[in-house]
Amino acid sequence: MPRTLILLMLLPLAACMGGARQSGETAYYDLATGAATTETTPQNIRSVEVVAPSWLSSNRMQYRLAYSDPTRRREYAGSRWVAPPAEMLAQGLRKTLVSGTGACRLRLELEEFVQVFDAAENSRASLEMRAALLPLQGDAPLARRTFTLNRHTASADARGGAAALNEAAVELSNELRSWLAGAAGVAAACGGK
Repeated sequence: MPRTLILLMLLPLAACMGGARQSGETAYYDLATGAATTETTPQNIRSVEVVAPSWLSSNRMQYRLAYSDPTRRREYAGSRWVAPPAEMLAQGLRKTLVSGTGACRLRLELEEFVQVFDAAENSRASLEMRAALLPLQGDAPLARRTFTLNRHTASADARGGAAALNEAAVELSNELRSWLAGAAGVAAACGGK
């Protein structure tokens, strides 16, 4: 039997195991978005809210086998996030974006947060987020933007997926900062009161 076919057959089993843990304990992963951004001076944002669809509202680490079954979402059996992705992202983004005097709020909709296997030994982290900059009162957006971030993993397992998703979260924080600093009219609208 060709080696590639054997690897393809063994990948789901290895992925469900989440890496080599002999003790059988669950491995928990976190995001370090607040500490790892390139700059930490808060923007003129009073609050950050991150919402997620129901399938991303748990702490399960999810992956897809895009090369064989792209519509099926799977989860690692022995690996978890310390909290749901939206909660972890919100905590980190508040540290880097929120000031107590800002006159705007940021609403983020998490659309994807998953490890995608494009081949048996080749995976990437995929993070997709829609952002709306809102005034303190009302829901008419001052600006909108969609962010789509992909980071290749160093290893095709839960640990590699967690590290790559962390890199994507740090990049998201930096891109949000750049967007907020450069969006037309944002500085005047959100300059504080």
